[in-house]
Amino acid sequence: MEALTATVKLLTEALAQIAGSLTTVTQKLEETAKALFTTAQSLASTKELLASTRTELSTTIEELASTKKELTSANQSLASTKEEYEQIASALQRSKKDAIEMLKAQIASRNEDIVIAGKARGYSDYTSQW
Repeated sequence: MEALTATVKLLTEALAQIAGSLTTVTQKLEETAKALFTTAQSLASTKELLASTRTELSTTIEELASTKKELTSANQSLASTKEEYEQIASALQRSKKDAIEMLKAQIASRNEDIVIAGKARGYSDYTSQW
């Protein structure tokens, strides 16, 4: 009977240790479950944030594409304006050269007129002496 009592006592102690271990394991499982739940919530929040970021990126990409089109159009307009200005500059340069040539011709003509007038005056003076 003493052996039976000792065995029951050992079994009771073993069960108490097992119960303590189960309590510890249960607490750790509860902590782990809470941590997993928190992680799941964090992941869900991160997923929502990523979805929002993805939407914002899509919008930004569309805006950049639109801006690129606008810049391309502006660049073409600038190229056209540059070409027009180059044509105007060329026309002004030709006009300037033509004006200079015309002025040179007028100066040459006036110089000729002065020479002729000088000769005529000299001839007039010569004929008036006779």
